[in-house]
Amino acid sequence: MPTLQEKALLVKSFYPNQQNFVAAVKEFRRMIRRGRGRKQIRSSSVEDVATAVVQASSQSPHGSVSVPVVSRVLDMPYSNVRKILRRILNFYPCKIKPVHLLQDGDSEVRTTFALEFLARMVVDVTLPWDILWLHM
Repeated sequence: MPTLQEKALLVKSFYPNQQNFVAAVKEFRRMIRRGRGRKQIRSSSVEDVATAVVQASSQSPHGSVSVPVVSRVLDMPYSNVRKILRRILNFYPCKIKPVHLLQDGDSEVRTTFALEFLARMVVDVTLPWDILWLHM
């Protein structure tokens, strides 16, 4: 039920719209009686999802975690967890493919890679997360 002020605004919008009631109501709804919109995601939910992802990935043997697992752990809808990961935290999943087994003669290549990776981690702490979750 509209309040007295809203009724007065409806009457005011009646005259500029060539005394057309339907047009006045449409303008009134467009300008004044907008919907409540979508509920915003609480910052505590974002923090909960971020900590759950870190904990679950540290417990996983592969260092990865899926949205359904986080959803079940937090008892939060799958769609909310997915929105938080993609839109707010900018985590996008990538598939890790198994590759060939490294041979014993590859020790120089492994050592070089490890040293370069550690040097990059000093510069950019988020590098391991960038590898596990592609930032797009």
